[in-house]
Amino acid sequence: MWYVVGAISGLGLAVTSTVTITPTMGNWFYKRTGLAIGMVWAIQSAYDAIVSPMINLVILEFGWRTGYLCLAGLSAVLVLPCTIFLIRYRPEDKGMLPYGYDEKIASARESNQRSLSGIPSNVAFRSLPFYLCVGVVMLCQLTSCMNQVFPTYAEVVGLGLVAGGLMVSAASICDIFFNPIAGMTSDRFSPTRSMVLWTLITMVSFVILYLGSSSVTLSCIGAGINDAMYAICGVGYSTFALSLFGMRDFEKIFSRMVSIGSLIASLGVPLMMWIYEVTGVFQNVFVFCFFVDIAIIGLVLLVNKMSKTLKWMQHSSDIRQA
Repeated sequence: MWYVVGAISGLGLAVTSTVTITPTMGNWFYKRTGLAIGMVWAIQSAYDAIVSPMINLVILEFGWRTGYLCLAGLSAVLVLPCTIFLIRYRPEDKGMLPYGYDEKIASARESNQRSLSGIPSNVAFRSLPFYLCVGVVMLCQLTSCMNQVFPTYAEVVGLGLVAGGLMVSAASICDIFFNPIAGMTSDRFSPTRSMVLWTLITMVSFVILYLGSSSVTLSCIGAGINDAMYAICGVGYSTFALSLFGMRDFEKIFSRMVSIGSLIASLGVPLMMWIYEVTGVFQNVFVFCFFVDIAIIGLVLLVNKMSKTLKWMQHSSDIRQA
């Protein structure tokens, strides 16, 4: 039954996370789309920070079954009224225009083929940039499991479980701030440059973690900075994919990417533990992730260059001509 529940939970996460958040925010925010997406993930992180210890107390006092019922009730109270009465997929559904919409800017953009509605899914699925972008998502998801291994790392290097818990807390706190900042950098410097910047920040964190294995302070700093990869998974590669393929069939295209990435993410923790068991040195996990980040930067730059050959389209007649 645990596996059945896990499958149902995964189904719920699939339709309430990045795949739906990114296009919804893209519809509602003509400007500052990255910041809007980042704020969503920041609010989620703040919610997690508040609710997680509360649920832990409920579990300690009344058991885990009651904890699950409390989560179910809380989710229903917070989510259902908003989705039923407030949230709509497009602002036009409520007789509104997206934030920052300007008719003059929109007309100028429509005269540029690159700024039309996007790439049809059947064209994207046959293109090399799509598969390279899938590779970016896979590698990002692969190294986004650090929070789960920090307690083991702290215990192995002799810092203790308390230090491991502090590392997780440091990452969670940074997550609240990193997501909106990542969104702002995406808006300000372009999604491609933002991806490179935040991946470089992640690489710095692995250097700190590698060198700071004897210091609780350095380990917590490294863990906090390492949350940059979570910002990439929440904001970075979603805005990156949106800039490459546009809104036309974004749900179809991005859902394929995330599905494959999630499959790889499920192998992340076993892979990290395997590297530690084979080498006998936990720091080698950080070395491996450092080189994975180098591969991410290389793929991002390559995808961005190759995507220039993709022609954005708007009407069904364009698809037939293609």
